[in-house]
Parts: sequence; structure tokens; C-alpha cells
Amino acid sequence: MSRGEHKGYLTVFMALCLPVLLTLFLTVIEGARMNAIRLRSEIAADTAMQSVLAEFHQELYKQYDLFFVDTSYGTSQPSLAKTEDHLRTYLDGNFSTVGLHLFGSHVDFQNLRASDVHITGARFASDDGGKAVREQIYAYMAADPAGAVVSDIVNQIDVFEGIGRDITYWETAWEENEAALHEVPSVVEEHEDGTVEEIKLENPAEEVTGFRLRPALLQVFGTTQWISEARVDSGTLLSHRELSHGMGVKPDSSHEYPEADALLLDEYILEKCGTYRNKMEKNRLKYQAEYILFGKDSDEANLEKMAARLLLIRNAANCAYIFSDSVKCAEADVVAAGVAFLVLQPEIQPLVKNAILFGWAYLESVLDVRSLFQGGSVPFLKTKGTWKTSLSSIFSPGGLSGEKKEGGMFTYETYLRALLYMENIRTKTWRLMDMMEADIRQTKGNEGFRMDACFDTFAMEGTIASSFGYTCGVKGAKTYN
Repeated sequence: MSRGEHKGYLTVFMALCLPVLLTLFLTVIEGARMNAIRLRSEIAADTAMQSVLAEFHQELYKQYDLFFVDTSYGTSQPSLAKTEDHLRTYLDGNFSTVGLHLFGSHVDFQNLRASDVHITGARFASDDGGKAVREQIYAYMAADPAGAVVSDIVNQIDVFEGIGRDITYWETAWEENEAALHEVPSVVEEHEDGTVEEIKLENPAEEVTGFRLRPALLQVFGTTQWISEARVDSGTLLSHRELSHGMGVKPDSSHEYPEADALLLDEYILEKCGTYRNKMEKNRLKYQAEYILFGKDSDEANLEKMAARLLLIRNAANCAYIFSDSVKCAEADVVAAGVAFLVLQPEIQPLVKNAILFGWAYLESVLDVRSLFQGGSVPFLKTKGTWKTSLSSIFSPGGLSGEKKEGGMFTYETYLRALLYMENIRTKTWRLMDMMEADIRQTKGNEGFRMDACFDTFAMEGTIASSFGYTCGVKGAKTYN
């Protein structure tokens, strides 16, 4: 065979191999294109979702260290459709930034675009009683070494609950004793000259009974002129309106923080919210922790409820002590004996004695609460050395005097913590979000801010299309970690 014939065979062989090699080459290229489309679509979707979460509400983070995206985006109409638009914009932005400029034209090996994007679910701040808020609070508070503080609070609450159950008992006993005294009949005495005199019982603690009917703040301070006049329209706040709800999204990427327990939530409240003893300028209401306890529209109304609650608690503790103090019981018994003698009814002496002790304990409670409001501390259970009032105080309750006194570990903050701890955790969460809304609505551009329009977790599905005829489905869920 000649050399020329060998060249002919080689030419034929190459001609036969070239289509096979070209087919293999084009198949590899096409497979690479399809895999690249899929990979790039997933990366672009993940980046776009992260970008959506990066739009967390700045004021909510600044004031409360919480990460939530506001679906209103500064408008008066919150909607997940706005979030979908943002997500689509981020996706298209990721696809449009890559390309090759050949011969003056824009050429893209994949040429992708987001043809269909929608959000399939979101977890709003108000879902499940504010679970998302409590989880973020746990993540925030767990970073602080609060173990020793929490342990001390638990010990204080144990003491508090020990006497707290007696509040209703002592109030009921006082009311029953008052009712019994009012039923005591008058004595009619006939004199030698034929005249008749009606001798009525005069309760020596009657002034205290009337004093107790005054508003609690007037009992404690005598005036309300210096109390904050701030108020809110609670009807516009989260706990009083119909809420938006999410769909229970649970992303795989979440750390799944546990919900904040009662103590951590309470410490967060006291850190971020103002109280009577620790006002914060940023707050719409100045006594926010008191609002979380009582839910009234104004600072004055919430503080009135706080004062009344403190009077009940202190009165229970003081009644428990005074009825066990033999010296004070003997003092009251002497006065009661004199009253019973004057009305010629010795059988009422125990009722009068009890009335005196109840009134005496209540006035001691008024001074205790005044001391607490002024920054003093009061021992939870009194002793002879820490009792401040004398028996004579029951005759002029309006003239009580006393400054703050350091006498125990129980301060205003101690009682506030104990009352918060015993409040229902869902109620606390609702009212905490009320205060978040009220505060943030004071900032520029956030007049219509709503916590139930804010989400921290969302899921999406979408279709990515290529001008080369391919489509790729993407889906995922994201939250803050």
C-alpha cells in the first residue's frame, strides 16, 4: 500500500471520529451548562434570601436588639407581596451581573432570569403567642452571665410567694370584721330624769377605713401632680387588634433557640423597658414594665394599679406580723376594752381590737409603699425594730409621715420582678410587643409600624429560566441564626 493510501485511511478515520468527538464535546458542554444553571440558581436564591433578611428593621434592632423584617417597608400597607418583589429584584440582580463582553455584545453562557418567585410561608413576630420574639430574647439574654442574678431572684420570689397566698385571706378577714362591727346595734340608756340616750359604737379605726377608699396614689403621696401624663391608644396596639398570621415555617438552618423562660423574659423587660424607678427617654410610656403588668392606657393608671397591688401585698405581710406581736395586740386590746365599756357592750371588744390591728397594719403598709416608691427597701416580714408606725396613727391617717428607709432586701424592683414572674408569659409577650410598637411609631417613617407585620423566618419557591430553553426550580427557607 502506498504512502498516499495510508493518508487516505487516516483522513477517513478522522472524518468518522470527528462527529463522535464533537457530539461528546457538545454533550459535556451542555451538561456543564445545565449543572452550572442549577448551581448558580441555588447560590443566587440563597444569596437573595439572605439579602431579604439583611433588610431587618433598624429601629427595632437599635431599641430592642431584635431581628425582624417589616413587610410594610416604611409604608402604611404591610404585605408579603412587597417582600416577594424585593426577593425577585435580588435574584435578577444576581443573574444580571455576570457576562462576557465579546465583540461589543453582552453574552451570557447561561442567560438566566427569575420567571416565577413567590413566598410560601413566613413566621411573624406575633405567631404562637410571640414565640419568635421569645426565642430571639433567649438568644440575646443567654449571652449574659445571668446565673447568679437569676438565682437571687428565685430566692426572693420564693419568699414572696410564701406570703402572697395570704393576700386574699387578710382582705377578706378585714371586710368580715368591718361588716360585723356595722351590725352591732346601738345601746339605748334611760336616765333618771326620764331622758333616753342612744349610745352608738364609734370604731376607732373608722378614719383608716375611709382613708383606704381613696385612690392608692393619693394614699401614698397625697398628690399625683408629678406623675407622668403619657398615654397610648391601646386599641391600636397589638394586644387589642386582629393580627396577621404566618404559616409556621421552620427552616433547616435555624439554631432552634428555646423560648425565653419567665425569668429571662422578665430581665429583658427590665433592661429594655422603663419603670417608675428607671425611666427611659425613648419610651412612649415612661412606666412600661407597669404597663406590661396591668395593660392600662396611661402611666398614671398603671402606676395606680401598681400602688394598689403593693398595698395589698404589704398589708398581708404586716397583718401576719401584727397579729402575732403580743405587745401590739395588748395595746390594741386596751383601747378596744375602753370602747366596749363606753358603749356598754363588752362582747364587741374582740371585734374592735381586730379593727384597730387591721387599720394599724394598713397604715404601716402605706408608709412601706411610699418608701419603696422613693427608692428605699423594706423587709418582707417586719420585726419590732423595723415597724415604723405607732397606734396613734390610726386616728389621723392623712398625717402619716416617713421617709424612705433602708431595712431589707426587698425594693421596688424586687416587687416588680416578682409580679412580672407571676404574670402569664403570653400576656407579658403581647404587652411587650405593644410597647415596641408604641416606641417605634415615634420614629421617622414608622408611624404605622406593626409587630405582626414583621417576620424573622420565611420560605420561598421559584423557577429560574434560561434563554437556552432550560428551567430550574429553587426553594428554601431562611431565618436569623
